[in-house]
Amino acid sequence: MAMQNFLDGQKQYDDVFNRSNSSSFNESNNNTKENKNEIDRKEIFEHQNFRQEKINKINQLIENLIENCKDIPGLPYGCFIHMKSVIENINTATYEQYDVNDIHQSLLEAKKLIDLMNLNDTEKNKLQEIIFHIEEVVHELLIELQLNDIIKQKEKIQYQYSNICSENDQNKKQNQELHNAINDLHGKNKIINDIVKDLHDRKQNLVSGFKDLQCGSKNLVSSFKHLNDEKKKLYDKINKLKSNIGELQKKSSNRVLKEVFAHLLTPCIERIKDGFDQMNEEKKRTFQQCYEFRKYYNARVLEKIKYKNEINDDEPLTLIREIIEKFSNEANLSTDELIEVLIDINKRNCKAYDFTEDYINDFIDGECTENDLIQYIEDKSDVAIMITDNEKDILTKLIRFSIAHRQELIPIQSTVTNYFGDSKVFDHYIDSPFRMSIVKRYKNMGTIVMGKIESGSCRIGDQCLIMPIRKLVKIINIYYDNDIETDSCICGENIRLKLKNVEEQEISSGFILCHAHQDPCSFGRVFEAQISILEHTSIIYPGYSTVLHIHAAVAKVQFKKLIRLLDNETNKTTQENPTFITQNHVAIAIFELSQAGQVICMEPFNRFPQLGQFTLRDNGRTFAVGNVLKIIN
Repeated sequence: MAMQNFLDGQKQYDDVFNRSNSSSFNESNNNTKENKNEIDRKEIFEHQNFRQEKINKINQLIENLIENCKDIPGLPYGCFIHMKSVIENINTATYEQYDVNDIHQSLLEAKKLIDLMNLNDTEKNKLQEIIFHIEEVVHELLIELQLNDIIKQKEKIQYQYSNICSENDQNKKQNQELHNAINDLHGKNKIINDIVKDLHDRKQNLVSGFKDLQCGSKNLVSSFKHLNDEKKKLYDKINKLKSNIGELQKKSSNRVLKEVFAHLLTPCIERIKDGFDQMNEEKKRTFQQCYEFRKYYNARVLEKIKYKNEINDDEPLTLIREIIEKFSNEANLSTDELIEVLIDINKRNCKAYDFTEDYINDFIDGECTENDLIQYIEDKSDVAIMITDNEKDILTKLIRFSIAHRQELIPIQSTVTNYFGDSKVFDHYIDSPFRMSIVKRYKNMGTIVMGKIESGSCRIGDQCLIMPIRKLVKIINIYYDNDIETDSCICGENIRLKLKNVEEQEISSGFILCHAHQDPCSFGRVFEAQISILEHTSIIYPGYSTVLHIHAAVAKVQFKKLIRLLDNETNKTTQENPTFITQNHVAIAIFELSQAGQVICMEPFNRFPQLGQFTLRDNGRTFAVGNVLKIIN
């Protein structure tokens, strides 16, 4: 029970401490520092008096308890000594240690000791009552001691609080200064942050720029390397292109030269053809086997002739060799040189034909010289000519021969013009039916024919007939000699036409192109003609064979019948059915093509002079001119 009172007292003093603490904090806020110190001294004095009073009372009770123990009869001395020791412990714990647990433990031992003593109820109650009073006094003393400790703690706390308040005021001032400094620092920090941010952005830009510069530098190095590689490749291509251009120039030069040679050697080849025709006529008369020109005139035969291999007993090869030897002598060439050129040449080209003929005509007219030949060919062909000295020598000799041959024909052509009249006036033939004499044909992305429009006109899209084979074709392109394309052309013009629906091999020189919706060109194999013998050393009888040249057609013909002789000036009949004719005679005769089944295009002279006038040639020389009077068959 005493312990319970002690604990309840402890609780009460805790409340007193809290109220005192709260009151002290309030008083410290209202009283001055001098009043506070006076109150503290008074409380300390009262506490010391109260403590001394309680200690004295405890000592009195302890002495009373010891005296009562002594008065108990039969109390063992050991119990008394033990009780005295417990009481001393209580006194010591109370006066010196103020340890509640030790006092509480000593009081419990005292109570247990009393319970163990062999005491009657009166003695036991008396001792327990003394113990109880000791407990109360000790409890009051301990509360006072605890309160004293609380007061000391309060003073310490008040002192600390005062220091804290003083420090707090100072800290507030410092805090304000610090706050102001912080605000200033914040402002400066913001400026610094902006500067740092700007520097960071600049750094990022510099880093990015540096990276871009590095990347650009790498790309530049890569591009430079790529450009060097491309430059090297380009140089290689340029060198290769230069080499190819050189090769192409050489090929183009060779092609042009071969075309020129081919045209200049046309008289030689025609002589060989005429020789085969005359030989075959003799064979027919004696019923012997004839020789086909194309079978014997080829590169292999020319090689045999050049190296004189097995030709003595071969009549066609002997004939070819004799004509080549004769032509080479006339052209001032060696036989081997001529044969070498004949082997090497290609089929003639229309463009080379044009500018070669133009050069010969210009040379005869005095518009160019022999030294202008190569430059003339280069200007006309747009090809740089690469020619050896030997080739140039052969070319010059062939040009000289062609010029001399052309000059020999000028008097004959003049005679033809005088005899037949000027056929170069084509104005009244513009409205006539379309006629074009085909001179050449070749393949170039289609079939192309070259020739001269003798009458009428044509345009792209026209439907035409190729006579005498009656092949229906369509004009799809028209070109002049200078390669200028046009959509129409009229008579008197030399042109090239690209045709549709026909193959190159179906066309031959001498064919006539006519309009499909106009009267077609006439053709035949037996015709009546008026002829004039210009020069001929021998007498011409019926049955005489020669070569007919009419417009672009060439064919072997035979005199079938001499009808009458005419006077050169009056054109009147002087003799009917003459048996022969000779030089300077004018006669009416009937001719027939020698080749069985062959027909050629022709027109009566009074209808189409261009397609009705002709020449007769023998051994490569023109000996007569004539015009067609009528087609018999």
